[in-house]
Order: sequence, then C-alpha cells, then structure tokens
Amino acid sequence: MAGPKSTSPVPEASPSLAGPSSPAPFSLPKAASAAFTAAVTGNLASTTKSNAPLDPASIATLATGIVAPKPAVTTVSVSARSTYFAVRYSIAGAASGPIDVEISHQTQAADAQDVLKYYLAMFDGDVAVFTKKTAKPLGQVSLQTDGSVFWVRDCLFVKVNATDHYVPKPSGTPLPPINEPAKPASPPKPPVTPGTPGTKPAGSTPAPPAPAPNPILDNILLPLAAAIDAHLAKFAVAPAAQLKPNTAVKAAAYKGPRGKEFTVALADPNGAHSFKPVEPVVTSTSNAAARIVVPATNGSSAGAYTFLARKVGKGTVKLIVARSDTLAVGAAEVSIEIV
Repeated sequence: MAGPKSTSPVPEASPSLAGPSSPAPFSLPKAASAAFTAAVTGNLASTTKSNAPLDPASIATLATGIVAPKPAVTTVSVSARSTYFAVRYSIAGAASGPIDVEISHQTQAADAQDVLKYYLAMFDGDVAVFTKKTAKPLGQVSLQTDGSVFWVRDCLFVKVNATDHYVPKPSGTPLPPINEPAKPASPPKPPVTPGTPGTKPAGSTPAPPAPAPNPILDNILLPLAAAIDAHLAKFAVAPAAQLKPNTAVKAAAYKGPRGKEFTVALADPNGAHSFKPVEPVVTSTSNAAARIVVPATNGSSAGAYTFLARKVGKGTVKLIVARSDTLAVGAAEVSIEIV
C-alpha cells in the first residue's frame, strides 16, 4: 500500500539518520565497532538532554563567517518517529559548493550512538581507512573523513559534510589516473652504512609524510562542527529541564464507522515543526496484525491528522510532534474504535 500523502513541503530524510530499525537487533561489524570505540572521549552513559535551537536561522548564525559571510540555509529533508526527529539542511554561500548539516535528535543517548554506529557500518570497505578520530574531541564520540565530520553529543547525532565539490577517497592513498597505467615501483635503494654523513642512525623510523592540505575540511567542516558542538554544549540541560513539544490533543478518543475518513487534532499546534507525521504502526487491541486505520495525510499547519477507517476494531494512533526550535520530539496518543 502506498504511504501517506504528505502535507509537508520537504521529503523524508535518508534512513541513515534514523539508525537501525527498532526493535530489530542491530549487528555492528567488528571494524565499525572498533572505529567507534577508538573515537570515544566522553561519557556514553550521559542522560543530559538539549534545549539548543537547531532551526534553519540558528544554523545560519553558526555558519556565518565560516561557510560564508551570509549563508543561506534550506531544509532538504525531514524524518521522524516517536523516538527521534531528524533533518538535513543545505548551507549555500561557500565558494567551493554547498555544505550539508544533518541532525538527528533522539530521545535517548544510546539511540544517538546507534545512529553513528549505523553510519560507520554503511562504509564500503575498511572503515579505518576512511575515518579517524577528530584531533579536537566533539561531544562524547567524534570522527572525521576527508569530506565530513560526525559526532554524538548526549542525545544528538550531527554530521557536517561537503557535497557537490567533494569525492571521498582514503586519506593518503591517491589512485592512479583513469585509463593511464600506474607508475612502476622505484628500484630498491642500496643499504646505507651506519655513520655515513647525512644519514639517520641505524634503526631509526622515518617520519610519516605530512597530510595533504584539505582546505574544505580544515577551514569549513571542522570549524563549523566545533561551532555547532559548542552551541549544543551551551544548551545542555538535565532531563527535567528539557523543553518538550506540546502533545495535548483536542479529543483523546474517536469512535466511528468503517470506510470513512476522520480527523484528530492537536489542542495547540503553535511552536510545532511543520513536519507532523503519524507513527507508521497503528497498534490494535483487538487484532495485533490488523491495520484498522491508515493515515491519509500528515498533520496540517493547524495540527489536524486525517485517517481512513479500514477495519472494525480498537486501537491507538500516535501523532508525532516536534518543537520547531530544538527538534525535541514527542507523540500524542488517541484511542480509536471503528464499528
């Protein structure tokens, strides 16, 4: 069956921001697990929440002077469930091309960490070749590639990356040009007699080559990541102090006939994000396998969600609501009975 018609102006985001499907178990490859563990610098058991504004205007302010003097931020995609709200922004203005910022605001820190692990597991090849721990720690765990920086702070996963102007490759391993043969290996050098003037002492290890300059990473991605992480740290709060979305509904129950559309609504949609989806699974108390109702639309700007009564039965629907400023997510529940 086709998905619900969306009233949101932006499409749903890539599933990578959501992490592994829940509640199915997620098996992390050993290489990805090792890369994650090696990059940990903070307390993974953190219960701290976030009140950091993460709307387009706030991201533009953080990017000012780093990406461009006057960066323009647009929302590219959005994805949400009752346990997370994820967005991908595109920042225009950099001479080298657009910069993406992806944010997944989870309800639990462990889930944000799973998003990062899931992202590492998506690398094609040896993840250790493509990633390394950031020189300056960000949040509790942070890594970088030649064209991206990604980390977890408390319940948030964040990734900043270059887009059109960058093609990822393993650091320090340039490939030969296409359609041109690789250069033959240099002949072996004769052994050096210890003590010869101008030579290093026997047994000394040569210094590793200096990394090639990467102005996009060094001048844009890493500074932008540091600015965003400092912003998150500034607005970190205890769980009891976290600003939550208003999930109150006009009516907590609905009863109606099969085959008809019906609407349930939030009591006050002010301050809610424009993207208001419905939890995909509608629980049913009479038949766990039955989808007694299906969503016809996402929530409107007025906070109204429309459903089609498909089968007779009782159940509960979850209306996903997030704050437009912090992206903190919640869910309103409405009991339904189709007769």
